[in-house]
Amino acid sequence: MNATPDASRRDNYLSQYADTDRFSRGAPKMVGLSEDGLRVFFLRSGGPTDGEDHLWVCDATTGHTRQLSEGQPVIGGYALNQSGTAAAYRTRDGLRLVDAVGGTSTALPAALDVADPRPDPTGRLVAYVGNGDLRVTGADGDRVLASSTGPTTRWGEAELVAAAEFGRNRGFWWAPDGGRLIAARVGTGAVTPWHLADPEAPAEPPRVVRYPCAGAANADVSLHLIDLAGHRRAIDWDNARFPYLHHVSWSAGRPPLLLVLDRAQRVAQVLQVEVPTGETSVLHEDADDRWLAPVPGTPCWSPGGGIVRSVDTAGTDCRQILVDDRPATPAWLYVRAVVGALGEDLVVIGSGSSPAEQHVYQIRPGGGQPERLTGRPGWHDGLAAAGTLVVGSALQDAPGVRWTIHGPNGEHRLADQSAVPACRPAPVLARVGERRIPAAVLFPRDHRPGNRLPVLVQSYGGPGQQEVRAGWSPWLNRQWWADQGYAVVTIDGRGTPGVSPAWEKAVWRRLADVVLADQVDTLHHLGERHPDLDLSRVGIRGSSFGGFLAALAVLRRPDVFHVASAIAPVTDWSLYDSAYSERYLGLPADGTTYQDNSLIGSAAALRRPLLLVQGLLDDNVLPVHAFRLSAELLAARRPHWMMSLGGVGHVPSAAILAGLLPLERQFFDQALKGSQVHNTDV
Repeated sequence: MNATPDASRRDNYLSQYADTDRFSRGAPKMVGLSEDGLRVFFLRSGGPTDGEDHLWVCDATTGHTRQLSEGQPVIGGYALNQSGTAAAYRTRDGLRLVDAVGGTSTALPAALDVADPRPDPTGRLVAYVGNGDLRVTGADGDRVLASSTGPTTRWGEAELVAAAEFGRNRGFWWAPDGGRLIAARVGTGAVTPWHLADPEAPAEPPRVVRYPCAGAANADVSLHLIDLAGHRRAIDWDNARFPYLHHVSWSAGRPPLLLVLDRAQRVAQVLQVEVPTGETSVLHEDADDRWLAPVPGTPCWSPGGGIVRSVDTAGTDCRQILVDDRPATPAWLYVRAVVGALGEDLVVIGSGSSPAEQHVYQIRPGGGQPERLTGRPGWHDGLAAAGTLVVGSALQDAPGVRWTIHGPNGEHRLADQSAVPACRPAPVLARVGERRIPAAVLFPRDHRPGNRLPVLVQSYGGPGQQEVRAGWSPWLNRQWWADQGYAVVTIDGRGTPGVSPAWEKAVWRRLADVVLADQVDTLHHLGERHPDLDLSRVGIRGSSFGGFLAALAVLRRPDVFHVASAIAPVTDWSLYDSAYSERYLGLPADGTTYQDNSLIGSAAALRRPLLLVQGLLDDNVLPVHAFRLSAELLAARRPHWMMSLGGVGHVPSAAILAGLLPLERQFFDQALKGSQVHNTDV
């Protein structure tokens, strides 16, 4: 990394943050690897303020790098065929297919609204989704393989909960021989239509979002085998009992594998698909009293032909990988993902004694202890194929992610042209209290011991996201807050990943009280460790689940938390998506769990300053959440502040956030840096 934006603005961190789009411009991203391990693909723009990504390939043997996308930039990412000899991507004008070996690029005919283009194994055809149809295009023209029958039927796409909650962002898969595809048909006719209107574009009609709320109808998802003539056969499994399609895997020489879940996500089946009949057989069925948490990359076939799957082992409280029902990873390794193979050995991502660190491990089929392939403390990710390992390393003492290719002839580094942040974070990481809760504290860079500081808690605090990590980037904005005169605290309590399955599942049906209790307890322990934390002046801010936590904190523990900023907060879990809400809380009709974990019923208890921030085009946590809480607060005559962001979705752009943060800072400064903490009694 060797570039910075305009030198005159070098010390203006927020301007730099916006100009570089969170320091992502010029950095390698979306790294991919060919199955023979010889080519490493990635997107990268031309520099720290260049927002146009291009596709690059690096020879894993020589380290030579060349650009594959000439002319127009890549839009929305790219996809490789299974051998990595071809890549497809979208441009402003349509769709392009690239010969990754020879380097030639071809524009292919395509319908409007091209989405998710994926080349076939031969590198001659590209399948994609266009206007809800599954289509295939090549030199001989573009044609429909499966046609939608109206606005509530779409082919080849992932439904909302699959993309948001299961990490499945695709809806079709090429056969290894290129003769057919597996494709999902998604019907949303029974799903409630919600509407999002953009006040910045009053002439445009509202956008319709088929949003499956907790307890309501989900999308109807089925799978089909489709040949290149458009003939299709349904893949048969018990959709009524197992409506969630979690994962699809189809590798050369092996039948396809599916992972399906029941609606409660407590029972899962690994299915083998017979081609071309579409019949399925059950290879494994797993169950859990609370919920199942399949490891990304599983199930799949091992290089030796065994079934690779994941389990949460109750006796040892660990998340393990099994190969043909035999444990392949030890109890001490918390497995996060399976990311490929080196020869006959599996390669996994996991954490050992420290949940703040993530490393790459090589797992041998005969058992024994895994070999850790990443040395320095940090947050490492990776890909593996044939004899090549590609590692992305986020280190505590260096910005960005360093991508290193461990290839046949040694190591090569992917060039990084991103900006060096003007802010240097210095978090103090620890395990705190009897539960050894992961936490971090950041002080201002010019802090002098003995100078007591107001505290700003900035946690996500809930399932699915871990924030106390041994890296650099997660702490940049927190250090900016610290440099405004705060001691910034982040706490990963029970429910967050990285420690153990039991740790995560402790929040079952008790999201609100468990996550809030851990924030409170850990904050007090940190106050004992760090006397400069002034616990008589504590603010809290967060987004999404963190927004729920921030509002929850001032509503239910105003004795501890004195001011809150809640960005895109979930305020009523019955209004959030079915897969997430039901996984942790069950069904809304089952007792009072949803009321117990809702912010709406606690509105009248507000006694502290609360700022609600909501993007009006948010299709994840829809605006109804913030507005219903605001309405309840007004009805209870509880003063609060509301900021609506026109044209903004769930995650504000870097430019929007750079404008929002100073406004939030003024809000916290007024509440915490005056002569006393403000109440809002009327």
